Amino acid sequence: MAHAQRDGLGQNLGRVAFLNRGNPLAAHLLGLALSARDLGRIPESRAWFRASIISDPADAEIIYQFGSWLFQIGSLEDSRPLITKTAILAANRFDAHALLGLLGVSKPDPRAATRSMRRALVLEPGVGDICFNLGQHLSRIGPNQGATSAFRMATVIQPNNPATWLELGAISYTFRNLVTAERVIRKSVRLDPTNSTAWSYLGLIRAATQHLDEASLCFKTALVLDPCHSDATVNLANMYRQLELSGKARRLAVSGPFHSPMSSRCWSTRSAISYDEAEHETSREDARKACIIDPANADGYGNFAQVAFVNGDTNAALQFGIRAFQLAPMRAEIQFNLGIFQLGAGQLGIGWRNYSARKSVFRASAPIGLPSNRWTDTSTQYQALLVVSEQGLGDEIQLASCLPDLATRFGCGVPTKILVECDRRLVPIYQRSFPKLNFLERLVDRNESNRTSDYTRIVESNQIDAFIELGDLPGFFRKSIQDFGIHKAYLTADEERSRAWRERFRTRETKPLIGLCWRSRKDQQSRRIYYPPILSLAPLFALDGVKFVSLQYDAPENDIQEIMENFGVSVFHPAETDLMNEIDDLAALINVMDHIVTANTSVFHLAGALGRPTHVMDYGYGWYTMGADHFPWYPSAQYRTKMPNEEWTPLVTSIASEIETRIRKF
Repeated sequence: MAHAQRDGLGQNLGRVAFLNRGNPLAAHLLGLALSARDLGRIPESRAWFRASIISDPADAEIIYQFGSWLFQIGSLEDSRPLITKTAILAANRFDAHALLGLLGVSKPDPRAATRSMRRALVLEPGVGDICFNLGQHLSRIGPNQGATSAFRMATVIQPNNPATWLELGAISYTFRNLVTAERVIRKSVRLDPTNSTAWSYLGLIRAATQHLDEASLCFKTALVLDPCHSDATVNLANMYRQLELSGKARRLAVSGPFHSPMSSRCWSTRSAISYDEAEHETSREDARKACIIDPANADGYGNFAQVAFVNGDTNAALQFGIRAFQLAPMRAEIQFNLGIFQLGAGQLGIGWRNYSARKSVFRASAPIGLPSNRWTDTSTQYQALLVVSEQGLGDEIQLASCLPDLATRFGCGVPTKILVECDRRLVPIYQRSFPKLNFLERLVDRNESNRTSDYTRIVESNQIDAFIELGDLPGFFRKSIQDFGIHKAYLTADEERSRAWRERFRTRETKPLIGLCWRSRKDQQSRRIYYPPILSLAPLFALDGVKFVSLQYDAPENDIQEIMENFGVSVFHPAETDLMNEIDDLAALINVMDHIVTANTSVFHLAGALGRPTHVMDYGYGWYTMGADHFPWYPSAQYRTKMPNEEWTPLVTSIASEIETRIRKF
């Protein structure tokens, strides 16, 4: 809420100021107007104000008093010409310019509002409320450094005003300046520990830095202070989503619209939770309600886009995704999702640019110690390049297809060094597959997202003069489907380990080997929709004359027992081998399989990168296809996806038929 200036507004100055002027009638009439105003007699006050202006139409004080009173009672259109005239008659009157700025906000006329408020600050720089109002106005236009500066000035002038510290913390959070945001919000909480909004923001900041227990406590404190605080409800529900506590998230999502039926954020959050649970019609309907209540709710349009995309409607996904981005261009997750939609629709150029927002989505804090130079495909002057790792194991393997392109482009015929950071489990196979590159174990494990990567020692010891994130490489080397080419396998399995596996299977029945990976290690309830249930794999287990080998990298004993009980089929699992951590062993095992059938896991990416015949079972429309009718990343992979309104069995039947045909052929 905008603050009215406490000094200089002249609520009661007229009674005295005009007694010594040359127009005693105007002074008398103004005094009557002010008295009627103070008694709440609006029609009478309006009449006396008009009479005083008629008596002295060029007196700035009378005009200002009338205009400011009209502003206070909500007659903004009547107030605007009076305050404008005051600013003309008394150009150095700061309160007139300040009020004119507030009128510009309400019109809205952003440029005029900014100009008037800044003029007021030039005339009277010590009024904290003007700084506060300017900051609020600029932050509504869009988070910017001008708003930050205004709020900082307000905290200097009014250091004990908790609202000012709260606004500064909120805008710092928007800019992802989390350290500053936390310090400032804590100051606001100390000044006013009963402010539920401050507690909610503190929870957001602690959640962003992965201090989830403290974040939960902050959100719950906000709800104790105000049980109907819709933002705290939404923020706590979203944190439960992050922790994949779907039951708790669902309960909050249901209660939100009950307590605050006109809260657009409550409806959009419920829409997001319904999307997580594959209740797409409910998600779409809740998103529609969110957008009706608040047409500027970017999350509502973003949820529309998500539902459309997973169901294969890329045109609708792009339409709603672009609208969401227009409404919230500073929201990294919205920009990232738009990039995914664009890549899935085959718009690779702009898609990769928006995909770069992932760095703000998946990292709690920016890395430090990196060189100032960021490599681009036009850079030629650098001698040592660091490729910074990011995202998960499967992403690293997929994006590694760009490393040979980078080595060729970066070298340019001069002595160079490329140091690639990667998951420690990938170092052996990467060293074998890319002998001209150097590899470094990832400094911070991706599960330790609250830690900051410090590259200072690495950069200094290797004389690194440029860097690039691994996920940015496709933006340079995969600008179109044609750039993928028909490349062969780019990872090489250990031949001795592969030979050992062959010998081991040769002592058993000589049958085609089918490697199976039916789900991710993360087997939470909310993720099970992405993977086929064991019973839906029946067409595979009906294949005759084949040997099934488990490529699951967790402990799948219960699943294997279920397969035996339901289908009478034995699945071999190398329990003595740590397939989770010994990626070289897993790669060697995959290398001797005749076919690999896998869900969308790291096994899929490893098998594809090794060039093995791979059959993928995915859920929903996949952006990996880049809008093509095949899977461009791995030519050896047959990519199939189950749409949300379909069953798994037809997809598995198709894979089983393909494998049977190939076995008979060879």
